[in-house]
Amino acid sequence: MSDEQNGRCSSVVEHRFGKAEVESSILSNGTIALFWSKVDVRPDHFNHSPCWEWKGGLDRHGYGQFKAKSGENPRRSHRIAWRIFNGDIPKGMSVMHQCDNPKCCNPAHLRVGTHAENMADKRAKGRAYRGGPVPKAA
Repeated sequence: MSDEQNGRCSSVVEHRFGKAEVESSILSNGTIALFWSKVDVRPDHFNHSPCWEWKGGLDRHGYGQFKAKSGENPRRSHRIAWRIFNGDIPKGMSVMHQCDNPKCCNPAHLRVGTHAENMADKRAKGRAYRGGPVPKAA
């Protein structure tokens, strides 16, 4: 008798979130496989965890965009990676990149924080807009 016939979960994700929740969400096994097929997962070398860059489409800010189905609104790839490894993102929280690479989906490089924390991190790292004219791209 298979695990499904037995009533047992057929995946780690189903075990964590429940079969009905997974089947109706972005966390189905097929969707997860499709998601990871678009991520360049690199091995950890000498305790240095490299970025796992998104290979699919990007939004205008350079963040990965993932659509599980045609006609669906795209979701940011790093947020999907967070959900796969850590569960739902707490309401009102942002998923922040510690590596400052908007294409990165490595869960070791992601953390949750408030919008204010995200903006403070951006300012501290010199990535915040400071006003004035925006230079044209060459």
